[in-house]
Amino acid sequence: MIETWERESGPLESNPGGLHTDAEGNKYYVKAYSGVNGHDRTKNEKLTSELYKLAGVPVADIGLTQWKGHTAIASRMIDGEKLNKFEPREYPHIKDLQEHFPADAWLSNYDVAGTHHNNIIVDYNNHAHRIDNGGRLRCRATGKLKEHLGDEVPNLEDLHNPEFNKWAAKLFKGVKVGKDDPSYETARRIAQIPDDYIRALVGVYGPKSREENDKLADIVIARRDAIGKAYGIEP
Repeated sequence: MIETWERESGPLESNPGGLHTDAEGNKYYVKAYSGVNGHDRTKNEKLTSELYKLAGVPVADIGLTQWKGHTAIASRMIDGEKLNKFEPREYPHIKDLQEHFPADAWLSNYDVAGTHHNNIIVDYNNHAHRIDNGGRLRCRATGKLKEHLGDEVPNLEDLHNPEFNKWAAKLFKGVKVGKDDPSYETARRIAQIPDDYIRALVGVYGPKSREENDKLADIVIARRDAIGKAYGIEP
């Protein structure tokens, strides 16, 4: 299918890909991860996107496809501006930006902000969309597997810590973990996601190995419960 789309640019980052337009005029960024774990990394990005959706977080609408012999992602372009076009004082007034902090912590999204806040698009209705979710869950932004993705969620503290990630710390300045913070509603939605929904998504988009697949599902569920506990939400 992609072979019939008009290609408008080459890769906009280090991975093979490019901007394409389909027959209806819809624009997509097509990306294929290189390396021995490229296929798993592609599926990991799709899994992260679907889990974000369960939490009610706007993300780029992506599909899995084939491109030049590789499993690839076709991500529909969002009309709007990169977050770096806005002043930090405006962040609390951008819908879906800071209040979805618990989802970023849940999915171990170290790179939510991106360098210079280029991993978030604010659409023209003032809604913030997480894009480029390749460095979440099992994978780092470099494509390497994380040494430890555990049941606990240190990201609730790390994402506020400029020594850990100065871009995320700037993004979430002022966000607090608790019932009185706007982020509570996202935490509540995460805590209420059924086990079966998580296991079904991990089953489709998680590791090929059954053992690793089950392990990842268990971790995502445990991290869900950790988010609920941190926010004082009853199971």
